[in-house]
Amino acid sequence: MADIKLGTHTIRSHGRAVAKIHMHDWIILILLIILIIILNVIEPFHRFVGRDMMADLRFR
Repeated sequence: MADIKLGTHTIRSHGRAVAKIHMHDWIILILLIILIIILNVIEPFHRFVGRDMMADLRFR
């Protein structure tokens, strides 16, 4: 049975390697968060609907 050495992988020894592997994941996550914030800030399009127009918009 192999000896298990606890504490051999630390942030100092493997932090850069792990960060480099997951860099694209973090970039995509940040871009998605920015996209969500932008979409929540943008005012939706409001269409004017008068009383005369309601007959055309009803479901039949």
